[in-house]
Amino acid sequence: MTEAARPGRGAAIAFGLRVLAAWLATLTLLNVAAALRHPSFDQTVWLIDLRPLDHGAALAASGVAALALGAWAIAPQRRSCRIAAVAASSVFAVAAVLDVVGFYRAWGRGEIAPRAPVPLSVLTAGTFGAIAIVARRSWPALPRPARLLTIAGVSGALVLLVPLLQILFFGTTDYRRPAQAAVVLGARVMPDGAASVVLGDRVRTGVELYRQGLVDTLVFSGGLEPDTGYDETEVMRSLAIDEGVPAADIVLDPGGTSTAATVTDTVRLFADRGIGSVLVVSHFYHLPRIKLAYERAGLEVYTVPSAQSAIVPQTPSNVAREVPALWVYYLRAALT
Repeated sequence: MTEAARPGRGAAIAFGLRVLAAWLATLTLLNVAAALRHPSFDQTVWLIDLRPLDHGAALAASGVAALALGAWAIAPQRRSCRIAAVAASSVFAVAAVLDVVGFYRAWGRGEIAPRAPVPLSVLTAGTFGAIAIVARRSWPALPRPARLLTIAGVSGALVLLVPLLQILFFGTTDYRRPAQAAVVLGARVMPDGAASVVLGDRVRTGVELYRQGLVDTLVFSGGLEPDTGYDETEVMRSLAIDEGVPAADIVLDPGGTSTAATVTDTVRLFADRGIGSVLVVSHFYHLPRIKLAYERAGLEVYTVPSAQSAIVPQTPSNVAREVPALWVYYLRAALT
């Protein structure tokens, strides 16, 4: 191998982006296949918001882009594959930039209240822009050990970062708006029957939505705690009534022992009551998984991160738990 052909930092970056492109292609094709089976499944918005296009056009664009990226990841030496990858990545980079513009317009209109000053679309635009740049030329091959190390590193980073980025950007954004009801998810009750800090903050956030006139009904979803014998929903109702919410405007879901159970129960409840617009309250790290579960069930909800009156030591472990949990919910929604 000549000095000019010897792989350097650029070749390593290009190979890493090829690995990332292969992952993006695989997940996008999985999304497209799931959306064809289940019209309610639309996860394109989690990467790039293609809703300005109709459903069919968005799926077609996603599928074509995924095939182009996958072809480049497999055969980067082919000029046709490089051209296709550059075209697809450039279009998606522009679409992500438009998402950034839409984010700031929505923020300016008061439709969202993000905690992060920039949207995830900035990172998405940068990623597709980088792929478009490196796909323009052919790069020297990396030695096999370097290839294996890069594959492992990029794959591990993606598995970890996809949920964490959703939590950081989506989970911390407040999408409150007028709706018919708000679902408040339960949390731990203290041994003396008092609401824990987490549970109290969630209930008070729901009460705030009620006081603001954004919702007419509060749905408290939780379960019976085997260690204490307390029903989370009863504790939530008592706290809400103490905060001034009439009992007639409170509905309990005592079967909400998990996120999946809450979604199943409340979707049925809303269908029975003719409720179509819903807010969901929980802590920020929980909201991406909740949003995913409701969308798979065919109901679009808007999420509201709970206020946090105190630092909860368990927050890091709760965030860490959501990493595998979000993947499990995603794969369950996409494959079933």
